[in-house]
Amino acid sequence: SSGVFDRMKLDWLANQHLRRSASQALSEQALPYFQSRGDFPPVVDQAHRAWLSHLLDLVKESVSHLDEIPGTDAVRIILHFDPEACLREPEILADLREGSCREVIRTFAKLLSGKRPLDLDAYRQIAQETGRLTGTKGRSLYHPIRLALTARGSGPELARLVPLIEEAAGIQLPLGVPGCAQRAAKIAELMEGEA
Repeated sequence: SSGVFDRMKLDWLANQHLRRSASQALSEQALPYFQSRGDFPPVVDQAHRAWLSHLLDLVKESVSHLDEIPGTDAVRIILHFDPEACLREPEILADLREGSCREVIRTFAKLLSGKRPLDLDAYRQIAQETGRLTGTKGRSLYHPIRLALTARGSGPELARLVPLIEEAAGIQLPLGVPGCAQRAAKIAELMEGEA
């Protein structure tokens, strides 16, 4: 009898292979997909390769094929930050109009001002200080911070995104990547325009 082609099983096996593969080796194979989309320059240096390897540590478990990586939420959040997108999303816009959300974003943006590069420890300290100053915690604190840094209501864990955002902001990329301070300042500015 003829063999059965099971696409789901094949994708599962491919995902298992990616999970077990070293991110550094995968980054060389994934690089052309980023270059073909215009996300990376034709000639890359060690900083580009290192960033891509760090990104793969985050996303390789969620894809089955290397060509899927440039389209992941993490990549879109980091490389294609679109602050105006949050104004087109009714749920996010409603959040941005809420008083406590506005206060958290304003405070967070102010505390971030001039902090570059922002490492994970500094991010955590600023988030805690924002919570202390605004009297917020949990989702009331971290959801507005997510909006400020990603312009999205969901996505990968912020503690894993922040270092990738800051690292990408420090390397030469065709579109240029704003750092966390720039992102928060832009969302705070847009938020004030929606008052």
